[in-house]
Amino acid sequence: MPFEPELSRTQRWMQAVILHPGSALQALSSDEAKREIPARRFPEVVAPSRALTSTERIGIYRDMYLLRLREALRADYPLLLRFLGEERFHALADDYVHTHPSRSYTLNRLGDHLPEFIRTQAKVARRGFLYDLARLELAMTEAFDAEEAAVLSPLEVESLPEEAWETMRLKPVPALRLLEFSYPVNDYAQAVRDETPAPPLRKRITYAAVCRKDYGAVRLELPRAAFLLLQALAAGTPVGEAIDNPALRQVKESDLFGWFSQWVAAGMFRSIA
Repeated sequence: MPFEPELSRTQRWMQAVILHPGSALQALSSDEAKREIPARRFPEVVAPSRALTSTERIGIYRDMYLLRLREALRADYPLLLRFLGEERFHALADDYVHTHPSRSYTLNRLGDHLPEFIRTQAKVARRGFLYDLARLELAMTEAFDAEEAAVLSPLEVESLPEEAWETMRLKPVPALRLLEFSYPVNDYAQAVRDETPAPPLRKRITYAAVCRKDYGAVRLELPRAAFLLLQALAAGTPVGEAIDNPALRQVKESDLFGWFSQWVAAGMFRSIA
């Protein structure tokens, strides 16, 4: 008697086989797959062709799915790909998607766990640098996909009375990300963009802000004092109190205004309270 499972059952089986790590034979024999279609009967669902066995045909779908996941990670982590090279990046990507398979209708957020995954992989060489590099790239994709918001214009800031600065609070745009790194990953990113030799990648504390402007991600390297000030402002600290931080007491007033002008121009704030 022909084996003709209902469509929903076949779809669940297909998903289980495609998503299961390991070989096609292991996937076909997995508990998830066998719960829908017994392994011995799957050739009745996926018939062999003249050139390929049933297992080889289902293997094509498995391989194409993995390639699509690789493509999504390549798009989100081009700096990581460049640093590691094709072979090492693909090996990392394959290990990652087996641990963190896609659970969404969209692949936009497939790579959200990649930085933490790298941090836990003892076998990954230069793990600390790669972890920071992945964090920078993740922040850029998050900024790009963040909620759209109107931004505070330089004209609005210039029109404020001087006495308002002390107590005013600034509301950041949803796309703003502030990051502290143990390695100079922003320098590396800039060197790749400028097509110049990579800088020394020795361990060094660095700071960066990532935001979105004109439909693209913007990243700014920050000195420590600027990072602390922007961090306080983004958290809702009144401007006067944020500037009163002991770490800022040696900063020139011209530098403070320069930083603030740069942040407003980059579209990091949406409103004043």
